[in-house]
Amino acid sequence: SDYEQKYRAVMLTFKKRYSDNWMLNASLTYSKSWGLNTMGKTTSARQENVIYKGGDFGEDLNDYTNARGRMPADRPWILKVQAGYTFPWDILASFSWIYQTGRPYLSFTGFRLNQGPTKVITEPRGENRFPAWNMLDFRLQKTFNISDTVKFHAIFDLWNVLNSGTATSYSTHDMWKSRYLEPSGVFYPRRLQIGLKLQF
Repeated sequence: SDYEQKYRAVMLTFKKRYSDNWMLNASLTYSKSWGLNTMGKTTSARQENVIYKGGDFGEDLNDYTNARGRMPADRPWILKVQAGYTFPWDILASFSWIYQTGRPYLSFTGFRLNQGPTKVITEPRGENRFPAWNMLDFRLQKTFNISDTVKFHAIFDLWNVLNSGTATSYSTHDMWKSRYLEPSGVFYPRRLQIGLKLQF
């Protein structure tokens, strides 16, 4: 049936439990999400089940132009790695890294027809994608043993170590607009957070 959505995925995982002062978790996912998106001309990652008809989708046959293909949240490759190591003097260093394919974005153009203005998607879904995510976070933690039951932790978090400025949204997807595919949202820049925690 043309009125369907499908998802297929394969995931490989590796887990090394904490021992000998270190741990490691990793996963690699390959997936495909495709079908008919009844929120046909949405520019967000939102997607609807075909049982629910998004708004007035389908009342104009132009709605079906390039409405089938990769779903808005489709990300074929996702790689995640988390690791930690405890150095002498109770100093813990850890990181979290995620790489994933950018989600698809669509482009459309507008027409004024007898039945009123309408938008038509100009390219197959999945033809173009946002830039891939490449996010690395790092933590350094020092533990002070105040007593047998009381511990004090000094925590230093560095987020977006690589200072990735990946675009996550565009101002407009209308090919005739001057701000077509101009980034309107990007990752937060590199930032440092210092925390103190008392455990008892």
